[in-house]
Amino acid sequence: MKWTPSLAARRVSKNPRRAPSPASRDSARRQRSAGTTGGRVYVEAANGALADQIALGSSYPFRALRQSVEDYERLGFSDDVLDKLFSTNAAKLLKLA
Repeated sequence: MKWTPSLAARRVSKNPRRAPSPASRDSARRQRSAGTTGGRVYVEAANGALADQIALGSSYPFRALRQSVEDYERLGFSDDVLDKLFSTNAAKLLKLA
């Protein structure tokens, strides 16, 4: 069987472990935003009990890292939590601090 882009697309689409579609990623991002009930709970938990257990997540290189950082800054995290989210918690996880 000759390998073609359409054949590759069919194989990827049948892969149950494939990455979520852009639509589902956007939906998940919107659900985490501060404008939704789930988003507010997420931010409240991070500003409280989960402050030491949260780290930056992004979809780089598909989305600019700057855009993800700006989104996190807009969500309503406290300055202390933003510092932990952007660096301190990741450094602890990776045993760099």
